[in-house]
Amino acid sequence: VAEMRIVMIPSLAFQLPALGPIAPPSGIAGTAIAALQTATIFGRYAGEMEKPMPYSKFAVETPEKLDVIPSFNGMLTIYSIPGALGGAMYFMSHFQNLAALLLTIHFCKRVLEVVFVHDYSGSMERKAGTTICSYYSFITILISATALSATESYPEFQAAGIIVFIVGQLGNFYHHYLLSQLSKKRSKSSRYIPPEGGMFSSAAMPHYLFESISWLGIALASQQMHAFLEVFGSFAYFMARSRNTNQLYFRTFSEEEWPRTRNNLIPGIY
Repeated sequence: VAEMRIVMIPSLAFQLPALGPIAPPSGIAGTAIAALQTATIFGRYAGEMEKPMPYSKFAVETPEKLDVIPSFNGMLTIYSIPGALGGAMYFMSHFQNLAALLLTIHFCKRVLEVVFVHDYSGSMERKAGTTICSYYSFITILISATALSATESYPEFQAAGIIVFIVGQLGNFYHHYLLSQLSKKRSKSSRYIPPEGGMFSSAAMPHYLFESISWLGIALASQQMHAFLEVFGSFAYFMARSRNTNQLYFRTFSEEEWPRTRNNLIPGIY
């Protein structure tokens, strides 16, 4: 009788080890997404430095040659779709976790700011709006689907995430409010006016700093590697965007109006 040989096929299952209390990406697909997130961190900085995303201060100057939409419509879409997705993910029983709830709050706050706080009068490229909305939607689904549930996570991380998130949201809203008041002043003036008040006396874009703090709160609440990689990626983008903005202010305003020692994003550091 011929001897039967059993050939074992190696399992396709793959799992990175946890980094302390931070859960690793799940399986090959999760690891590949995390690798892509890691690989694009510097790219998000370099890409924004080379060619700023065409919205707000860097909106296109010749909209008749491009496919553009009103900034109000673009911003409303950018934040409302991820907010709706976050809410849907949260209320699905399998994904009821704190990170999904915080993501929903974050984007709903931005929707309310678009409607009631900011004054949008310009335009933005439809492609830019679609790109940002798609990315935020993907990140919302990714973090909501992979974040640890309340029974799996450390209570200390959950509490820290809530506190950090609240600090970030309050600081972000306060500086957005200051910018909205500045818009009213600019509408009555024939010249561009530099931002003032709060931490604008020390940095060009403190609202981005506080948004980064909000994302850190979401990451702490999720205790998942994907969320922490998004913190690094978004911060790299904010570093580049704030530097471009500060350079624009240096070219636009005098030394008295905007001192050349003013930082880009973090007062006294960067």
